[in-house]
Parts: sequence; structure tokens; C-alpha cells
Amino acid sequence: MKLPLDISYRGMEKSAAIDELIHKKAAKLEQVCNQINSLRVALEVDHKRQRSTMSFRVRLDFTVPPGHELCVKRESTGQNANDDLYLLVRETFDAAKRKASKLNQKQGGRVKPHPEHEVQAVVSKLFPGEDYGFVRTLNERDVYFHRNSVVYGDFEDLTVGDGVALEVTQGEKGLQATSIRLIESRTRPEA
Repeated sequence: MKLPLDISYRGMEKSAAIDELIHKKAAKLEQVCNQINSLRVALEVDHKRQRSTMSFRVRLDFTVPPGHELCVKRESTGQNANDDLYLLVRETFDAAKRKASKLNQKQGGRVKPHPEHEVQAVVSKLFPGEDYGFVRTLNERDVYFHRNSVVYGDFEDLTVGDGVALEVTQGEKGLQATSIRLIESRTRPEA
């Protein structure tokens, strides 16, 4: 394992068995995501609870380039303190593996895009001869745009009913789009 690992114990004795488990789980996490820069593991006893059994918290903080800081926390609720801590460490690392795997998929472009989640407005009016139009946002506001605001496409590609993403600013006469990007084109009839 080449991953820099920092283990800290708060309010409890250091345990060689727990350290060994953490090193094994960290090696498996590194197999899922080999770009992790650092991994910090904090184990602590929860002193705030007024219970007869011990309660633990485990927190993992790890960084993945180009600047993702991920955190996973788990807290115990069981009766047997030692078994509970081992189980909690396993559950925390399992959750970290899922989180790292999702990040790997996203960074590798393997996550299917959902255009309907990007649509912020719908083209409501077009004036092609005058090089402008209006879109209606999802919260029912009309926004002016000029043909020069259309990015990743042409003004001529737009039709009424198309879904778009946009950047909006307050202009002299009301809201106006500084950029419009076609997301979802409505079905156009065959000519």
C-alpha cells in the first residue's frame, strides 16, 4: 500500500487489531481508487451520550485529484463495544469505496448524462429576422436573449419548445441571458 495513511484515536486506547483492519481496508480502497492522495481515519468514543454502553464514531477523510475532498462518517449504536467498533470500521470503509467508485465513474465519463436535469428554461418566442428571442424559465420568468448568446450551436438551430441551459443577468429592460445552450430539442416534424 503506497497510500499515505494517518490514523488517530480520540478518547480511547490505540489498538493494533484495529490498525491492522484499517490498513487492510485502506489497501482495498486504494484498489477501487488508486489516485487517492491522502487518507485520514479518526476513531473516537462518543462521550456526549448518556448510555451504559460505549458508542464510537469513525470518520474517513480522503482527497482525490484534481481537488475532491471526500468524507465518510459512521456512528455506532450497538451493545458490544469491541464488535461494534470493528463493524463500524468495515461499514465506513465500504461506504468510502462506494463514494470513491462513483467519483471514478464520474471522472471517467462513465456516468450517463440526464439532459432533462440540465434544462433550466424553454424557448418561448423567436424573432429570427431581428436576431433575438425569449425563453421561459422553470419558475415562469421570461428572459430575453440575443443570437450572440447562443453557445455550442447556432441561433438557427433553436425552435420554440426547445429546452436550454442559460446564464442570466439583470439588463436595462429586465432579465437577459448572457449565454444559452441547447439541451433538448423537441421532435421536429419531417418536411
